[in-house]
Amino acid sequence: SFGPQDSINREQIAAIISRAMQLQGKGTGTDENNTASLGQFADQHNISSWARSGVAFAVENQIVMGRGNAQFAPLATATRAEAAAMILRMYKQL
Repeated sequence: SFGPQDSINREQIAAIISRAMQLQGKGTGTDENNTASLGQFADQHNISSWARSGVAFAVENQIVMGRGNAQFAPLATATRAEAAAMILRMYKQL
């Protein structure tokens, strides 16, 4: 379900932004088997399989950063500040 009133987590917003950028022909493509950039995160195993390529794309294009201590925190709710920073970084690349 779409869940328009639901909170959004970090992997979800990274995937949305990645798809939006790719639709605009921006950034470098990341296929689902090339997610080496996720290796920097100790919790990479917590990133859902459907979101891995989108998160990798967002990381490679410096749209999303980790939360410190080598953690991506994919299932944590994105704060308003994180969402704003991701959108601004995306906007600067468009």
